[in-house]
Amino acid sequence: MTREVVLATDSAAPSGMGRHMLTLAGALPEGWRARLLLPRHAEGARLVAEARAAGLGAALVAPEGWGHALQGAEVVHVHAGIGWE
Repeated sequence: MTREVVLATDSAAPSGMGRHMLTLAGALPEGWRARLLLPRHAEGARLVAEARAAGLGAALVAPEGWGHALQGAEVVHVHAGIGWE
């Protein structure tokens, strides 16, 4: 059985954090898969495209859509954003 971990951030500028999330997602052990959730903006879209190109699940989330996007998640790892990251 494959288990899923959601890596999520609502950061307005997830540059370094986004790289970290991609690294974590790619390093999960066998039996786990990652789904990255990023805010709906240009930087989020770039990271979603990069994640998908690497074979990872990823999606953009509108500000009001976080509750729905996280439904059913078994494990959620939240990455908090800060303005100067």
